[in-house]
Amino acid sequence: MPTTPNIARRARALADHLARRLLDSRDGPTWTGRLSNSPLATAVASAALAMRPGAEAAAARGLDWIERHRNADDGWGDAPEAPSNPTATFLVLACFLRLRPGSPAVEWARRWLGRNGGGWEGPDLPATLLRTYGADRTFSFPILAFAAACGALGPRETAWVSVPHLPCELGCLPHRALAALRIPVVSYALPALIAMGLDRHRNAPTPGLRHRLRDVLTPRLLLRLAALQPSSGGYLEAVPLTAFVAVALSAAVWRNTPLSTARIGSCSPSNGPMEVGRSTAICGSG
Repeated sequence: MPTTPNIARRARALADHLARRLLDSRDGPTWTGRLSNSPLATAVASAALAMRPGAEAAAARGLDWIERHRNADDGWGDAPEAPSNPTATFLVLACFLRLRPGSPAVEWARRWLGRNGGGWEGPDLPATLLRTYGADRTFSFPILAFAAACGALGPRETAWVSVPHLPCELGCLPHRALAALRIPVVSYALPALIAMGLDRHRNAPTPGLRHRLRDVLTPRLLLRLAALQPSSGGYLEAVPLTAFVAVALSAAVWRNTPLSTARIGSCSPSNGPMEVGRSTAICGSG
């Protein structure tokens, strides 16, 4: 049986060997990294691309890729090698309900979600999302708004009522003011907060002072959204976040703003998948 000093010596030797291999894998003085293809990112990007005239072929390639890369249990994960999870599988379902409702992917997703707790369609969805993500609305609200935009919550007249209002007017405040007021809005959430808050406001407005305030602030909020967008078009170079924003702008019928009329770049390589973090834009600003 190896003694403690021998185990420590072998561990150090293994660590040194792995360190050398890691250093040898560099491309010159740096490493070149590549994030995994993602069914989740492909689904939301395909929905965004489908709303852009001329990008339908790219959206179709994304759908084809998703169909080919389902897991053996009929669900999808954050990457082809990842275990299936409810969020990725539901976003695939919502995307296909909008773009390709006759696909077997709809039945696969429903079957997986039904076997894994259910509650991911119809009136139960808001409660399921809030239960899944708890107090962190950074993910639950965009997913719910995306579902409404894709028709996964039923007819538009009733779907948007089940989407809670987002305080998109906070997007007019500087970060220092948000911090001083102890409002937990992080920088990466601001684009989604603004776009999807305006989306909810436009599709299911609530009468009263807040409604009038959001009407007045809408031009300023769209300018803030444009200011947050880099020249590549991709918010934080993240496909899901950028796609959520692009879908929200289209669903909110702001097709004549600089944000929504600018290019929607192809986020898919020739074989179909959209890669999380690709620097190509979904909704460009220039």
